[in-house]
Formats: sequence, C-alpha cells, structure tokens
Amino acid sequence: ISDYFKGTVTEKIIKSTIKLAKQAQKISIADVKAYNFKLYRGIDLVTPNHKEASEMTGITGASESDIRDMGQIISNRLGSNVLITRAAEGMSLIKKGSKLLNFPTEAKEVYDVSGAGDTVVAALSLALAADTSYEDAVLIANQAAAIQVSKLGTAAVDQKELQKRFEAEYTKVRDRKEISQIIKKYQGDNKKVVFTSGCFDLLHPGHIKYLKKASELGDILVIGLNTDDSIKKIKGNGRPVVGEEQRAEMLSFLDFVDLVTFFSEDTPAGIISYLEPDVFVKGGDYQLKDLPEAEVVKSYGGEVVLVPFIEGFSSSKIIDKIKNSPN
Repeated sequence: ISDYFKGTVTEKIIKSTIKLAKQAQKISIADVKAYNFKLYRGIDLVTPNHKEASEMTGITGASESDIRDMGQIISNRLGSNVLITRAAEGMSLIKKGSKLLNFPTEAKEVYDVSGAGDTVVAALSLALAADTSYEDAVLIANQAAAIQVSKLGTAAVDQKELQKRFEAEYTKVRDRKEISQIIKKYQGDNKKVVFTSGCFDLLHPGHIKYLKKASELGDILVIGLNTDDSIKKIKGNGRPVVGEEQRAEMLSFLDFVDLVTFFSEDTPAGIISYLEPDVFVKGGDYQLKDLPEAEVVKSYGGEVVLVPFIEGFSSSKIIDKIKNSPN
C-alpha cells in the first residue's frame, strides 16, 4: 500500500487489505504518512522516511540510538517490522524483537529523488514475495533506489540494470584505486587487511592451502596478481599458461579470498606502498633481506609474515610433466 493520505486509501481499505493478506499468508507492506500510521496495526512492514518516523514518534534526532528508538516505538505500536529510509545515510531495518541493522546508501550519483520511496517499496515487495529474507530484500531495495535516483524523474528500474549493479558491486576483482578505498574503509572499522601476491598460474592445492593460511592472519585477504606481461618477463615465453582474467576469476571463487587486483611491476613493492595493508604474506623459503617489499611494509608500520609453500606442488613441475607426457 502506498498511502499519500489523499483520501483514496481509507481506513476500511487499510484494515481489509491487512486482514486479507494475513488470511492468504501474504506479506503486507505500506509506505505511510505520520497522520494515520496507527491505522496500519498488524501490517508486516512499514517504510517511513526519517522525517515521517520523527513525526510518528516525536524523536527529532538522527543518531543511531535515535533511529533505533524510532524504529522500536513504531514497531511496538503497529506490531510490525520497520524500515526507515534515511536519504544519504542509507536505510535502517528494525525487525520485531531484533537489533537495528544499518544499510549504507549505495547511490554514487543523485540527480532526482522523485519516486525513490516507491522504488524501495516495489523492490521490497518483489523480493519478499520471492521468499527472500528481510535483510536481503533491503539490500535489493537499496540497490534499486540507487539506480532510480541516478535518473531524472520518476524512472523505472529494470531487472537487467539491477543484476548488472549487483555484479559490479560484489565482484572481487577490482582496480587498485577501488581496492585502496575498500581497504581504508575496512581499516577504519579496525579490520586487519592481509595482502599477498603471486602468479598463481595453474592453481593447485599448494596455492589454495597457502592462501587459506594467509587469510587466517587477518580479517580480509587481498591478492596482488601478476599480469600476463609480468609473468612472461619473469618466467619466459610460454608462460603464463592461464591468462590473467581467468586466473583472477578462479581466485575469486575461493571463499576466503576477498579481493583481487593486478600489478605489472617486477615486485609488489609499488602496489604495497599504494595499498598499505596491515600484513604482507610471502610464500616460499625467503629471507626478509631478500624481499625489497619487506622494507616498504615496515616503513608504514606493517607486518611481514613468511609462510612456507606446501611441499609437493609446483606449477612449473605440472607444466613439465604435461610437456614430457608421451600422450
């Protein structure tokens, strides 16, 4: 129900709609105004904006505790879940009997906010009708709203736009500028960022076990991946066997790998200096004095950890075995 308080959505319509939805075991959602929001008791979800939530509760602040209190008061009065839309501050979900969940805004460019609230309700309705959790439904609605406000007027959001947005948002393979921004955000939240680098040409169990160990040294694992040109320079013609895009894609399929980026230099010293991870992990039988990147890490107060490779696995040996096979 989208209630603009113009007289079309009467008290009888409101109560009948909620009753019919419950009888049919369907979720009911309403975008309501403060004037008559108490008529919506028993609805499953209401989606006031911050101003409307303030008018409903008499709370004028915008702190996290204010938003939490607004949501809990509305939830208690209506017996419903509450999603407060907060413009540039994103959205806040207060489920019945649960803690506040904040969803930062996904909008990168804002041209026109007309129709943003309707887009949120429409996306929520579709997601919940498809048996999605409230949390995932809010994620979908948040992305849909970001697309809508980037257009002029009350524009529609189609499925392809939304799918493309999610694919771009959640891909693990990023350029170093994007990853630098992501790392700063994680570090601002007191998360420890681990960085390692390598060719990872012909990914094998030794690589996977090494990367798993590296991931256990912090909260976020970032991989610096040698480009095709840099591998050819290091290992000679015929390498890599697998191209950089395919190698990055395979690494991104590993659950414990969070981000992947490329570097073309002979050593990862440059990209480490740019990203400044908390921990740099190097695999193999190296001494710190043999690693130029180790001094870079120490220069900004980072930590260097050496993790031996797992014995019995080698991309070069696998390639030689294939080449020398009689078949």
